[in-house]
Amino acid sequence: MADSTQPRISPVGLPALALYLILAIWLAALGFRVLYVTQINPDPDLTGDGVFYHGLANDLADGEGFRLRRLDFSSRREVADHPPGYPVLLSLASRAGLDSLDDHRLVTALVGSLSVPLLGLAAGRLAGAGRRDKRASQRLASWAAVSAAVLAALDVNMWVWDPLLLAEPLVLVAAAAWLYSSLVYDDRPSLVAAGAMGLTLGVAAATRSEVLLAALVVPVLLWRHRALPWTRLALHGAVAGAATAVVLGPWVWTNLHRFEEPVIMTTGLGNTLVQANCDAAFYGPATGYSDYNCFSRTRSLVSPEMDESEKDVLFRRIGLDYIKDHPTRFPVVATARLARTFGLFRPVQQVGYMEGVELRGPHPVVWAGVVSWQLLMPLGIAGVVLARREGTLIAPVVAVAAAVVLAVALTQGSDRYRMALEPLLIAYAGLAVARGLAVVGRSTPALKPTGLGRWLRKWSPRPDPPAEVGAP
Repeated sequence: MADSTQPRISPVGLPALALYLILAIWLAALGFRVLYVTQINPDPDLTGDGVFYHGLANDLADGEGFRLRRLDFSSRREVADHPPGYPVLLSLASRAGLDSLDDHRLVTALVGSLSVPLLGLAAGRLAGAGRRDKRASQRLASWAAVSAAVLAALDVNMWVWDPLLLAEPLVLVAAAAWLYSSLVYDDRPSLVAAGAMGLTLGVAAATRSEVLLAALVVPVLLWRHRALPWTRLALHGAVAGAATAVVLGPWVWTNLHRFEEPVIMTTGLGNTLVQANCDAAFYGPATGYSDYNCFSRTRSLVSPEMDESEKDVLFRRIGLDYIKDHPTRFPVVATARLARTFGLFRPVQQVGYMEGVELRGPHPVVWAGVVSWQLLMPLGIAGVVLARREGTLIAPVVAVAAAVVLAVALTQGSDRYRMALEPLLIAYAGLAVARGLAVVGRSTPALKPTGLGRWLRKWSPRPDPPAEVGAP
């Protein structure tokens, strides 16, 4: 058991005013998302992924399973191009009669908007945990929570996906929920928190496979609470793992039995490796991106009898062989991919790809998304640094960042790949904003008790005095 003489974290609950503000921000964000998908960008062209998700969701609702019609409509083929999370979500809407494109867009907007309150609560946890030898400030936690909710509502990259019928809104919400449950567990370890952490990670991984790497956060959390009995920690770890398995297990089991070649999560990696590892993506202006024309080298190798798993194996071999044949160029290309993903390399060209290839728009919205990220990134990094200095949990953002880097380095540079990371940075950015306002709060005694000075005296977050050692 932990030594009772050691200082303990004192999580601070958010006051009612902060919770009401978060609720109001969420409702405003949801209202804008509905306006965006119905009026501002009501009928955009869909990419192949958008068409895939919409069609597969309706087939799932009709009892066809993960099987799509072949191009000649002669039969159906088993598919696992993407993880199952988003099509399953849309299929639930289809079962309720909401099966049109507009219906699926509205459902996506509703689900995506849930990231706003979740990130507000997560930021409040980050600020409320505080240092182990100090009592956290309720006002500081409130400012962090409200700031993160505002950032989540305003960040263009949190809502631009809704009308496109892409899986990003679901991974944004799942990542936010996973971060919050991880912080709850770090504050007060329990079986319920461990189970919630495992379930939310499972949903996130069922939307973007690489996020499964974030399971490494569980041993980090257990190590942080190593003063607890090891049997209790082992049970918590087992519950978290079992909860993730409950979400992903049926999908993995089915995949292992319906394809010729073993499939764990998806058959989509080979497609990406082919179009991202070729001359067009390694040399010239598109370095670090991809080119669909690279599939021309596969046409003579694919036969109609091959199922999706056999094609995936072939495509993976072609892509990886190209990397092996260009070992000195690969580090340059991988760096360019990462720089494109994080908005640091040829942003004007990247905007052109977003609009022309990924069919995102309108043009001002695409540029607004680029600017949103450029403003968020340094603020989120500052929040991570502050959290690290205060001993607050940063393993979730580190693990997801590592997963993003690994996925991007092997495939292509696109902001879609960082969408599991962006909501986490919003939560830590909320912490950075609150800490910045706390600096202002410490200076308020020198201000006049009128006008702006009076407002700052009343509302600026000021850290509470240190608590006595061992105080609850």
